[in-house]
Amino acid sequence: MNNQSQKTRGMKAQIILIFVFVFGFTFSYGQTTKVERTASTQVMKFTQFHDNGEIAQHGHIYRNRLDGVWESFDAEGNKIAVGNYDNGVKAGTWFFWTDEQLIEVEFTNNKVQDVIYWNTSERTASR
Repeated sequence: MNNQSQKTRGMKAQIILIFVFVFGFTFSYGQTTKVERTASTQVMKFTQFHDNGEIAQHGHIYRNRLDGVWESFDAEGNKIAVGNYDNGVKAGTWFFWTDEQLIEVEFTNNKVQDVIYWNTSERTASR
């Protein structure tokens, strides 16, 4: 284990609450949404904006399901989450940034498999 970063495993309930907080708030409060068709008629690019015009989140929708990389940002434009959907299902490694931590979450079929907390006070993890 690297001495500059600190790993803590466990606490799946806490990461689920963070996930709900990050993505729940970005889908609420009447934010502006822009949906664009791509070259494929089955794929749409989805972008949602904060009231100040900054991007709140963006990603793609394939056959009416979230698909591919999705990113979320705070109202100042700082990335706060990035992860991957596979045909509407959270999959692979997702990252959530707070002021003090980078939280790495491993998903399989929408279920949390592992959670790692990285200390970012020494800026060993960046956005």
